Amino acid sequence: MLITHLPDSIKGLVDDADLIVTAHSHRASVVNDARGRLFVNPGELSGWFFRQPSIAIVETKPLSAQILRLPDMPVPPVVVDLA
Repeated sequence: MLITHLPDSIKGLVDDADLIVTAHSHRASVVNDARGRLFVNPGELSGWFFRQPSIAIVETKPLSAQILRLPDMPVPPVVVDLA
């Protein structure tokens, strides 16, 4: 298993890993590559950027993952400066 925030920082280091977890894009995804490695991005728990909070649930035997979507965040109120 290999965990990093920045996917570009691990180029050339994932050959022996069967599970790679990244999070930089804040976009939830689960992808198997041609070599059978599992790439997981849990998304963003807070929903700060895209208002769609999510987490990833990873099973180790057999290796699999799924994205669990949490309730959408409300749109923040617009603050008007009347000064």
